Amino acid sequence: MPKKQGGSGPNDFQPTAITSILWIREFLPTSPRGCVSGSTSDMLTVSTGCPHRCVLSPVLFSLFTNDFMINENDFKLIKYAEDMALVGLLYKADSSGEAAYLANIKALQTWCHTSQLVMNVAKTKELILPMKQDMNLKPVSLTGQFVETVGNFKYLGTILDSQLSFSVNTEFTFKKCSQRLYLLRGLRSLSAIMC
Repeated sequence: MPKKQGGSGPNDFQPTAITSILWIREFLPTSPRGCVSGSTSDMLTVSTGCPHRCVLSPVLFSLFTNDFMINENDFKLIKYAEDMALVGLLYKADSSGEAAYLANIKALQTWCHTSQLVMNVAKTKELILPMKQDMNLKPVSLTGQFVETVGNFKYLGTILDSQLSFSVNTEFTFKKCSQRLYLLRGLRSLSAIMC
């Protein structure tokens, strides 16, 4: 970051848009990455995409996806770090709600293709929260593959289930806490031996 002329206070280093762009351009071409698809490939220097689990990846993802939004009354596109979730409320008895839902999915798919972003269909899940028992939706297809419909899904650390009971999330959290307490008890008994 460029240093401001004069003074030596905490605000002497001011980031600029040009410096940030140059930093990103310098970072991407020099980031070696390997592909994992059953086996690990040789490292290859690439100049596109976001490196996985990198601090810069969520910022780049936000910049890449900033121009696509869905802000209709019954549909919202939620973006967080490197994830997107399309949330829709289908309460109409006719097929217009389902048609709007599928149209939004198609718009997202078209935008990703135009922006040269690849949707990972294997990681894409559909969770249906039925408000009516007679609601039968058509299966969602992305790039010729069907999206898996699941009964529960972990999103941002919380397991959501189709009944919104949070029982699966509560059980998962209880098991994790029990594991951590077991480790703490082990440390306590170890400290008693050492003293």
